[in-house]
Amino acid sequence: MSPIVERGLLIAHVGGHGNGAPLRLRRRDRKDGLELERGRPCYSSPIAADVGGTRQVVTQSQKSVIAVSPVDGTLLWSLPFTTAYDQNAVTPVVSGDTVIVSGLDNGVRAYRIARAGNMWHPRESGRTGTCRST
Repeated sequence: MSPIVERGLLIAHVGGHGNGAPLRLRRRDRKDGLELERGRPCYSSPIAADVGGTRQVVTQSQKSVIAVSPVDGTLLWSLPFTTAYDQNAVTPVVSGDTVIVSGLDNGVRAYRIARAGNMWHPRESGRTGTCRST
């Protein structure tokens, strides 16, 4: 994965397969570092985007797609997403309030992210056939 810098924070999903460290958010001055227990890391790069009027960091872990607040690390939403060998490696794409993900033998899936009060609800809105490695 490739780290990103979002509003003064370095964001990286770090660690190794099966025993990875959490998603880490660190300020440039190394003060007020924040560690999040959000699942084991993967090979997918995080992205930052406005979804539903809220800035979010969207990424995949070994077994899910997640979004966290870049401000305080709060988990906003999560949905299960697994691939063979727990190798989620495709960086999500955001278009408006839709998050598009893909993975080995999972094809391409689109999820519309809606907010009701303080709760976020990802709902699948499209799917294609499977994507297989050769």
